[in-house]
Amino acid sequence: MKRLMIPLCILVLFLGSCTSEPPDTPQPEPYFPVQKEVPKTFLLALLPGRLVIDDAGYLRVNDTLVIWPHGYSLKIDGNDIWVIDDTGQACAKVGDWVKIGGGVIPGYVVEEKIGQPLPAGCEGPYWLAGGMSE
Repeated sequence: MKRLMIPLCILVLFLGSCTSEPPDTPQPEPYFPVQKEVPKTFLLALLPGRLVIDDAGYLRVNDTLVIWPHGYSLKIDGNDIWVIDDTGQACAKVGDWVKIGGGVIPGYVVEEKIGQPLPAGCEGPYWLAGGMSE
């Protein structure tokens, strides 16, 4: 009986390790383009809508890619993704309804404003943000 127990225990351990769920794979950080400097002039339109991450990992409002103001950043806290303003304060969370001041700009201007090329396939429209509105 003892001879049978050892191989049976090994078999159970082996099968258990094969059926365990894979570890959670961390999600990549959303694409978060930020203006490389504070602009000298500001666009004055308003973009209201829900802040979401699309299937490609781009942070958008109403299908519009936001080009965030200089000094803004992202903070990921568990499942929550926050937009942090240039003073270090959380100003929006993915899923929130937001209003962002600014205006639409063409892709080539985006690349000038952020100082690097957009990722391949990163389609517009593009919103040059001046800041969050209450």
